[in-house]
Amino acid sequence: MDGKILKRIDGICAETQTTRVDVLCVLVRALVGRHATRQAGQAGQEERGLPGRPVLRLSPQECIMRAMRSRPRCTVRELKQATSSRRISVCDWDNALMALCDAGELRVADERVPSGQIRRTVTLLTAEDKAQPGVG
Repeated sequence: MDGKILKRIDGICAETQTTRVDVLCVLVRALVGRHATRQAGQAGQEERGLPGRPVLRLSPQECIMRAMRSRPRCTVRELKQATSSRRISVCDWDNALMALCDAGELRVADERVPSGQIRRTVTLLTAEDKAQPGVG
């Protein structure tokens, strides 16, 4: 850092009665937060993952389909856990699930388990299921 910047930081320290470290931490957080907000606003862009391994941000529908391909039948709760649904809004996740059901990719059904409880189950429809009228 050059002398001008340090003098400005010292001026801020005097005004706010804080240390240079505290002011620098606030400035760094502000810069990082602004950068993270800009990154999050760019849908479909790559975000940082492990070094040398960029991670693509998937849409909620893509996340659901990826989880269903690995496990073609599961409960809604298990599917939410597999897709880390807490990272997106509840409405977006539910809308994505309903859109996939409307498109004929998935089926959501209520099933009664031996204990008498009703469990919502999601099933990935196969090509044969999609070909049958009334299924989906």
